[in-house]
Amino acid sequence: MVTGIEATGVALAILPLVVNQLDNYARGLEKITAFRRYKWQLEDFSSGLSAQYAMMVNTLEHYLEGVVDDHDQRSDLIKNPRGVGWKDAAFQNRLMQKLDRDYVPFTGTVRALCRLLEDLSHKLGLETGDYCSVSQVWK
Repeated sequence: MVTGIEATGVALAILPLVVNQLDNYARGLEKITAFRRYKWQLEDFSSGLSAQYAMMVNTLEHYLEGVVDDHDQRSDLIKNPRGVGWKDAAFQNRLMQKLDRDYVPFTGTVRALCRLLEDLSHKLGLETGDYCSVSQVWK
């Protein structure tokens, strides 16, 4: 039979283990809460990026509307903002005529946007393999 002193000794020996497990449980709950918060933030960032992408596509469509009449060609230019179509001299001249004084800021913004998107893609591991160097864009 267990005496009172032995029972007290066992209880005192187990108490630190119970406290340690409760502490680990509380830390685990904190991590789960942090991950949920992190997931919500990622969803917010994702929807923000989607909205920015939609605005960029709409802006490109607007600026290309009078420059390129063929819808398929315009769509190709939008899908590949650093493709060969953007480097065509006749296209550049038509774009320069349409944008007039806004040509330099527009092309600078597109270059910066391409760089930022490329960096973001590299960091997220979303590389597609069809990148050209930024220095080749808008020559």
